[in-house]
Amino acid sequence: MQRLIVWSLAGLILVPAAWAGGDKKNGNDKVFKIEGTLAKDDPADKLRKNPHKVHEYKMKAGANYVIDMITKNAQELDPYLRLEDSAGKNLAEDDDGGGFPNARIIFKAPKDDTYRIIATAFKGVGDYTLTVRVASEAQSILEQLKESLGTKQKELFKQFPAAKTEEARQKITDRFYELTADSLLPLSEFAQKYADDPAAKEAKNMVRNNLRQLEQSDSPGVGKVLRTLREKGPKEMHGQVSLALSQNLRSQYERSYQRKDKDAGKLLKEIEDLLKHVGENHADLASQVKDVQFTLKNLTVGRPAMEIEAEDLDTKTFKLSDYRGKVVVIDFWGHW
Repeated sequence: MQRLIVWSLAGLILVPAAWAGGDKKNGNDKVFKIEGTLAKDDPADKLRKNPHKVHEYKMKAGANYVIDMITKNAQELDPYLRLEDSAGKNLAEDDDGGGFPNARIIFKAPKDDTYRIIATAFKGVGDYTLTVRVASEAQSILEQLKESLGTKQKELFKQFPAAKTEEARQKITDRFYELTADSLLPLSEFAQKYADDPAAKEAKNMVRNNLRQLEQSDSPGVGKVLRTLREKGPKEMHGQVSLALSQNLRSQYERSYQRKDKDAGKLLKEIEDLLKHVGENHADLASQVKDVQFTLKNLTVGRPAMEIEAEDLDTKTFKLSDYRGKVVVIDFWGHW
């Protein structure tokens, strides 16, 4: 399934989900709502090539809007939304942004205009409900946070192809992860401040997703931010932040070990203490803790390799430990 796609245009924002908020209908204090039906004999959408209907809606420059298309029967209709300006230029489209199979677009209007909402299908035909809502104050603030992060990340993407050395590319990669890490505390504080607004849930999901990304980073800058978030962030995120920090420190350890840094062992001790703390205080993360502990013990550079026992082609049993101290090449292969 496709995700929300927004073309490069001043004022458009890429977002994976949306929220409800204060609503207006073309300037009135009501939700814009239509009960519609897609039929096989409706004209084909010029892009999707599936039946479609067009609904016009006036938007004001600078305002954020949430557009939802909800199917009445998921077995019959899988909704798909597109948005055009009054000249017919495609601005955004979405398949499952409202939660499978429903479509959702969040759009910041770059100008006053009568926009064309294209209600079509990923597949099928059937009844649907189309709504347009003006974003809440909290949602608009979250959009600004996301837009700021997205702008900085796009600048880094532009720099990457021009990087000539591995060191230069690594610096850009580290900076990308550091920007992602820098977003965690503002997003967490936002979620706490606007806890009663649906936008808070989206902010929390963003924090969780960003933490999973940061587990891949070995940047000390990321580790510093995660330590701060662990101390000052919401308690409910403490366990996940600690796990992300342990993964970051493990990667830092590998880099330090390969550089033969004398202090590399201190990182191992910190990781072990972190994992012990999470295991004792966050029962819901027990399986994840065990996975990281296994990786730390058996799959981390500089740690003893896990035992391998098998038979060779002559059915003679051998163990990896038999070759301790020697350079060993392990070749996994099969034949049928």
